[in-house]
Amino acid sequence: MNSDDHRDRLVDMLLRELVGRETPPDVLEKVLEAVRNEPGKARSVHRPAPVSLPSARPSLTPIFAIAAVLTLAAVCLGVMHFQKIADRRTPTLSATTGSVNLSPGKLHGGSRIKTGSDSTATLDYPDGTQVIIEPLSSVSLPELSLSDQSKVLDVTSGGLQADVAAQGSRYPMTLNSEHAQAIVVGTRLSFSTSATRTRLEVTEGEVRFAPKNEPRTISVGTGEYAEADPSRPSISGPMIPKPPGTITGFTLMNADTDEPISDELIHSGQIISLSSLPTKRISLRAELAGETPFNVRFAAIRLDGKDVGIAKFVPQHYPPFFLAGDHSESQRPADCRPWIPQPGTYRISAIPTFGRGNAQRSGESVSIDLTFSD
Repeated sequence: MNSDDHRDRLVDMLLRELVGRETPPDVLEKVLEAVRNEPGKARSVHRPAPVSLPSARPSLTPIFAIAAVLTLAAVCLGVMHFQKIADRRTPTLSATTGSVNLSPGKLHGGSRIKTGSDSTATLDYPDGTQVIIEPLSSVSLPELSLSDQSKVLDVTSGGLQADVAAQGSRYPMTLNSEHAQAIVVGTRLSFSTSATRTRLEVTEGEVRFAPKNEPRTISVGTGEYAEADPSRPSISGPMIPKPPGTITGFTLMNADTDEPISDELIHSGQIISLSSLPTKRISLRAELAGETPFNVRFAAIRLDGKDVGIAKFVPQHYPPFFLAGDHSESQRPADCRPWIPQPGTYRISAIPTFGRGNAQRSGESVSIDLTFSD
């Protein structure tokens, strides 16, 4: 086979591939024949001259652009994740009554809610959990954490009532006080704290109660309570029906005028300068809510063991109820006897009693620590 025949064979193969194997044979042959018979068309195959491109170093610009996009996407995802956690953990202050330090609106990590003597504050969470902060309470929201979606409330003083939606075991709601922690998966409860103890009462459901001075955790179910007190082992058991009344706090009184020195209730841990008072002859009046008790038993001690200056246990049978007693034998029950405290720290307690005879039952004890300075 000469060179021309070989070239013709290669041209035929190329043309068959270009025209297509599925083309009808008669059409294919006519195309091939036309190409063969046209001078110069099939004999020379023109190939474009190779184009040489200038050499260049690889550019880093696309790499930086991709890194910037990925970083921006990560930041956006982080912000969205953080916002999701914030929405889950952070309530709205939906309603207030009386004197509350904040106005209704969305709260944030670090918010602190304080209620006055005649005040309440209602917190609503997106999942339906609702918390009612009781009078004379201080409750705060800790700063948000990226790793924990749990609802957390720190109760510094006073108390709250909560109706907690199902939380799941991974992110339970947590209530903290100085003495204990309550871990809530979903239930109805009340949680309160004072200078000397923290109390949990469960109306419905189950709560894990962890006293901070003990290694154990107490499971508190429906109709049960638990109390943590640094001075004794924690206690728990069935709840006793609440008495019809309670002591809500104490008012500092001027024993010379039988008038309050301040309209605000004193609070535990308060430091009172005796020189700033209009008189050093003072007393404390127990403030009441609900039914008037049959009597109120006061107890007063100095934490350094020194003499208090009044009887250690003073039962009072006539309202209003004063720490140092009143002039009831002179038919002056509204006049308080004077107490002249010396500088130092005192613990004042009061326990109300309701009913008479065999029907008597004690109410909840209320205690505060007060420091008097010169």
